[in-house]
This record gives sequence, C-alpha cells and structure tokens, in this order.
Amino acid sequence: MKLNITRKISLLSVLLVFCTAGMVAWVFYVSSNAILIKNKIEQLSFGVQQDGVKLVELVDSVQQDVRFISDLSSIDGIIQAHKAPDPDQVITADWIWRQRLSSSFQDCCKPNVPTFRYA
Repeated sequence: MKLNITRKISLLSVLLVFCTAGMVAWVFYVSSNAILIKNKIEQLSFGVQQDGVKLVELVDSVQQDVRFISDLSSIDGIIQAHKAPDPDQVITADWIWRQRLSSSFQDCCKPNVPTFRYA
C-alpha cells in the first residue's frame, strides 16, 4: 500500500515538473517574439523610407498591442498592405491596429480614409 502511494506521488511530481517546464518555455517564446517584433518596428520607425511609407515615430502602443502580430513576417505584410501613395503620409501602429479592427480593412487605402501627417 505504501509503495502505491509513493508511486503516485512520484508520477505527480514528474507531471508537475513537465508542466512547469512547458509553461516556462511558452513564456520565453512569447516574450522573445514580442521583443523581436518591437525591435523590428523600432528600426523601421526612425524615419526610414520603406516603399513610400514613412514611419517616423516610435510607437509605444506596439508594446501593448503586440498581441495582434503573430510573427515577424506579418509586420512586412501589414506595411505592404498599407502603402501610402503620398510619401509624407505617416502610418502609425495605432492606425494599423484600428484598420485591422475595422470591417473595411481591405479598403483601408481609399481616399476617404483619414491619414496621419506631421503635426
């Protein structure tokens, strides 16, 4: 009887160790992706001209809303989908986030969509 209880406790301990290791690995994966995404957006944000889109401000909201970006390639896809015909147009992460939430995400570049410019 005592051996059976010890065996159950051992199995539960092993299960707990594996679950904890899995959770630690998942947290590390998510946080490292968030840091990579933040760094890439900051690199693009220093007034770099990218295919007619001028990203001129560091966007702190990206740190809070990094949950909407699944991987690094989606940033390039979002930027490509929001190319500005006017080189002076400023596209911020907040604007991209609102466009993704809106029902007219595909129509985002039509002239009736408000644009952000230098203040």
